[in-house]
Amino acid sequence: TDTGGSVRVPAAFCGIFGFRPSHSTVSSTNVIPMAQSFDTV
Repeated sequence: TDTGGSVRVPAAFCGIFGFRPSHSTVSSTNVIPMAQSFDTV
């Protein structure tokens, strides 16, 4: 998931970009939510 920017922030430091998909683009079945309103997979 990318709730806290765990994909986007490190990517930005490397000069590339991280992708955060829209909600419900990928199923979050069996994912333990950290912040359900912000979580995306």
